[in-house]
Amino acid sequence: MNRSLEELRAWVTGQGRDPEPNLRPGVWVVGAGKGGVGTSTVTALLGLAARRRGSRTLVVEGVSGGLALILGQEGETAGIPDLARPGVEPEDLLVSLADGFDFLPAGRWADGSTDEENQRALLLRRAGDLYDAYDRVVVDGGSRATTVMAACSAGAERLWIVTHRNRVAAAGAYALVKALEAQLPGLPLALLANRATPEEGRRALSAIRSGCRRFLGSAPDEGPSLPTDPGLLQALDEGRSVLDIPPGPALQVVEQTLAPYLTPVSTHSTSPRSPLAGHTRPSRNLRPV
Repeated sequence: MNRSLEELRAWVTGQGRDPEPNLRPGVWVVGAGKGGVGTSTVTALLGLAARRRGSRTLVVEGVSGGLALILGQEGETAGIPDLARPGVEPEDLLVSLADGFDFLPAGRWADGSTDEENQRALLLRRAGDLYDAYDRVVVDGGSRATTVMAACSAGAERLWIVTHRNRVAAAGAYALVKALEAQLPGLPLALLANRATPEEGRRALSAIRSGCRRFLGSAPDEGPSLPTDPGLLQALDEGRSVLDIPPGPALQVVEQTLAPYLTPVSTHSTSPRSPLAGHTRPSRNLRPV
């Protein structure tokens, strides 16, 4: 049975909050400190790679953005905000993308206010009741610290911070690390460079990690650098789903780099891991709020 909304609201507002982060094996959150670096694309690639390795996978659109289109879902649909409606359960909102590969849409949020962000964390924590039915859950937390932390509210094994090769993206990634260290200390963090050559990625990630060590006392793990994928970009421009195109270089790097950690989580220890050192129903035809 789901927790009551009152209990969830108390958690979000800080009453009864645990001093340690809610580490949850099998759940990855993807976030960034700057928009446009590709959290939606990286989320889709991580989810697709996990599914291709045999994991029963759920992809969660924690913020409204491009993830639905990348996964071939067009038009306005019911989503996470609809969980505030009486009688709506998380499983009612699931969209089946393929056998063992499901999607939970963001739906339509209102104005980005503080109250909305509290509600987002509340409802995402409720959506977390679905997570135990999957081997791997990947949540797109977007590019604002508040939405990233909301995406972590149901628990996470690791937060992937997506950055780019330019200095603005690097500064945003550092700022996000700093905010997370203050708000969610102990949550495992890893940096990932998107649309970068290996050398560009190494330079960008090294600079961010160096700054974190100097000013914060510790640094996130260094993840892979995903190359620009012309075939993927062309397919998305043409409105095709990432599920309908051949595996490109970015997906291949994800699979090669994270291969040991893309297999079903049940085959691993239930303790948090460093990858670098159930039954669901089709989506109900709900009208979005």
